[in-house]
Amino acid sequence: MTSRITILTLASLLVLATACKNDEEARDQAAESVSAEVAALNAPLSKPIGKLALPDAEKILLDNNQEILLPEKNDTSLITLFIVRNAESQEGKTSLSNTGLARAGYLANIMEKITLDQVFVDGNAAMQTGLFSSQANQVDLSIYQGEKIQDFISLLLGNFKGKRVLVSTTPGNLPALLNALSGKIVEGKMPSEEYDHLYVVKFRKVGDAEIFHLIY
Repeated sequence: MTSRITILTLASLLVLATACKNDEEARDQAAESVSAEVAALNAPLSKPIGKLALPDAEKILLDNNQEILLPEKNDTSLITLFIVRNAESQEGKTSLSNTGLARAGYLANIMEKITLDQVFVDGNAAMQTGLFSSQANQVDLSIYQGEKIQDFISLLLGNFKGKRVLVSTTPGNLPALLNALSGKIVEGKMPSEEYDHLYVVKFRKVGDAEIFHLIY
């Protein structure tokens, strides 16, 4: 009986030791995963594939002769998103500077050629950036909450399939939105002093997003 108890005790200790080891390995793997995600979120942005040269309702031509074909508006399997950060603002304020207003006007010229169905903005500077584009296309400008990205994505999926949408947002929320659309980390931290990034996203569902990074 004593030997049987001893064997059972040793077996229990072995199971416990194995479980503890497994827990340690799981914790280590989780910590490594978190560290990798943090590093990716703080990594530099991806390299743009080119600079926008000639946009129209069918495609975007880049300065290196690459083309980004735009889905037709009646293709309800896709949402086409154009995502930018807010333009330059006045020092210490959220209102756009003269440089920022000029950039917002240039963006509107681009978006008028592409033809939009909706503009979404997050924040005052982002609103002023997107305002010219909404006016140029005679479409609604709506506010979305950058801290509620999943709600915003659900709104897009429920109401904007087959549409073209401009999203003007903050430099902090822009990478977060791209990562949420793709279902993984595709962009890191956006430098606060860089304003010319433009992302074209062909979006079907979370985890199924084709993303093109260019400058304008």
